[in-house]
Amino acid sequence: MSSVLGAVKTAWAADSELVALVPGSRVFLGPPNPGSALTCVGLASETQRGLIHTSTNQYVRIEVEALAQAETEETLETLADKIRQRLHTWESTRFRAIRLASITARIERSEDSPIRHWVGRFNLEYDAVRL
Repeated sequence: MSSVLGAVKTAWAADSELVALVPGSRVFLGPPNPGSALTCVGLASETQRGLIHTSTNQYVRIEVEALAQAETEETLETLADKIRQRLHTWESTRFRAIRLASITARIERSEDSPIRHWVGRFNLEYDAVRL
């Protein structure tokens, strides 16, 4: 798995407010498995874009896709708010997040599916510097 996703997971585990919503044992590298205990989050993927070189640093935009499952829509809305407030910096072996530039959240539950829990798809965009 990516060192970026591992760094985001480590930052999650270090934040008491995020852990209160989703314990570190329910934050996975990769998508959540069917049947995982709710509420859970899977750090599914990361994409790097737009490398900018300066005389002293290299900057990159990193997008992290997180998939969450919960019993209620309200839980996922609260989770999106806490991510926006609390998960704004992290450091991996290759990058250090400077700031959470944006977060988009799509929360849904399929009416046609036998699964009754809610699913949140969060796209987190970070401005980061290459170490």
